[in-house]
Amino acid sequence: AAVQATAVTLGAEGVAQAGAPEAARALRELGAALGPILDVPREHAGRFLALLQDRNAVAGELRTGDLVALDAPMIANLRRFAREACGATVTVAPRLLADAPLWMQWWAQAPGGPRQLRPQLDRDLPDFYDYTQDEWFTVPIARGRTWLSDPYFDEGGAEADIVTISVPAVLDATVVAVATADLDLVRVAALCAPALNRLRAPAALVGEAGLVVATNAPTRFTLGRPVGEAGAGATPHRSAALDWTLLVCA
Repeated sequence: AAVQATAVTLGAEGVAQAGAPEAARALRELGAALGPILDVPREHAGRFLALLQDRNAVAGELRTGDLVALDAPMIANLRRFAREACGATVTVAPRLLADAPLWMQWWAQAPGGPRQLRPQLDRDLPDFYDYTQDEWFTVPIARGRTWLSDPYFDEGGAEADIVTISVPAVLDATVVAVATADLDLVRVAALCAPALNRLRAPAALVGEAGLVVATNAPTRFTLGRPVGEAGAGATPHRSAALDWTLLVCA
């Protein structure tokens, strides 16, 4: 969290020094607005690291049953962010657990409150879910830092357009798990709206693949869609605190 706060400040200062004070203010405000929800997977990653070290010290190994210790805080965070968070996972690195080669501690919103999901993690079965191939797992491991995805439709999970925040849990320079939070795209856009609305020009927050995360000009930019020609001539502003780029039109 401290690194994130510093990155928000330094990123905004760099944009301001480049002659874009309004964009710099927007980036600071975006960082502040998104901070509490970014802290959700950070907390889960930290709790997993503490659990792993405790079980290694006491029992010499970590087992799937030990991960129930993560359930209460995960449920609490999903209830706290019931409108924003569609689900949360702590996904363990392959072969880390003593009794399972793959494992996801996965909780999702449901009409009666958060419910646990059990994906098929047996490679020998036809509906096997190989999370080791998914970007939300591979990219934060490769980069060694928090990663914010582009918008995408989550079929079979949230059944909605979402973005995923992925936080690697690192122990002794090795990623031992990835904690994620799946966020409803419309709610993320609403969190970002006050900062974008204070800009005096059409603007959009876009992912690395160019898909729109939030905008103050919905008739020009469509949430979850490529920015396309609507962003022609717009000035990009980047901050080290976000994988998303702020585009401000002339």
